[in-house]
Amino acid sequence: MDMRNEARSPLAVRRDDPGDIGRFHFLEEGLSFGRRALDVAATEGADLVIVDEFGRLELASRGWRSAVDSLVHAGKRPLLIVVRREWAGEVQEVYADVPSRVLDAAGPDSVHEVISLLKYNRAARKIG
Repeated sequence: MDMRNEARSPLAVRRDDPGDIGRFHFLEEGLSFGRRALDVAATEGADLVIVDEFGRLELASRGWRSAVDSLVHAGKRPLLIVVRREWAGEVQEVYADVPSRVLDAAGPDSVHEVISLLKYNRAARKIG
């Protein structure tokens, strides 16, 4: 879903035969839709860009990987990347040269930390 306009596109279908990830077969239509929603120009003016989720496809340089790489290296806005615990270390290695903060989504203070970061960035934009 593109949260700017609530447009939606199917991302994958589950079948009985082996797919891209387990039994999930990713649809090019959904992947293209997601890449367009995550484009640097498309996210201009966003207070926060959320990628849910960055996983095995992206670690194999597929899925949202190219769009996320562009957003990370553009560094124009806060980016929240949802990653399963088992892949967190690998994702940190991929973006080792980028300042980041790791939050546990189940942690009691994670939402407050995200809100604080957004307030800080908004204040910095007003000053700059």
